Amino acid sequence: PLQSGDDDILRRMKRKMTAGLFSRLVARSREVMPAVAFSTDIIVGFPGETERQFENTLTLVEATRPAKAHIFPFSLRQGTAAEAFSGECLSDAVVRSRVARLRALTDGFERAYRASLAGERVTLLIEMQRERKTGMLTGLTDTYIKVLCQGDDTLKGSLVEATLTHSTAPLQLRLPSDSA
Repeated sequence: PLQSGDDDILRRMKRKMTAGLFSRLVARSREVMPAVAFSTDIIVGFPGETERQFENTLTLVEATRPAKAHIFPFSLRQGTAAEAFSGECLSDAVVRSRVARLRALTDGFERAYRASLAGERVTLLIEMQRERKTGMLTGLTDTYIKVLCQGDDTLKGSLVEATLTHSTAPLQLRLPSDSA
């Protein structure tokens, strides 16, 4: 997980990762496997995070273009090392604004990655629960992208080979047995 794109914040979080190492790992992964998808976790609003430090995170995210980002506002927990920084907590308004800015950026990368998959053959693990809103089967690709498909309950829990047909979120696919 990235956690932050600023080395000072990463040190304060007691993370071993640096922004440069993260960037190099992503670049090397893409050299070896150009279509690789990666997701990462990012904490926004760590105590004392300046606007410049947050912009470093935006810059690194822009450079690495994750297919999915789990963005979390910092929350103070008793008994953690970060508790010592409790006097430096940012206002809720600042944290919410930064989360929104980062999500706007990463949502675009997720949409672009999904669009790049349209027409691709994938192996899909069909989940045990249908999507509530549509009643369609749900599944996950090997790159952890959610996909919807038509099919009967006998497919639940199985691996199927299929072609992705729509790049909307969530993706949809055509199973080999579909007549369409």
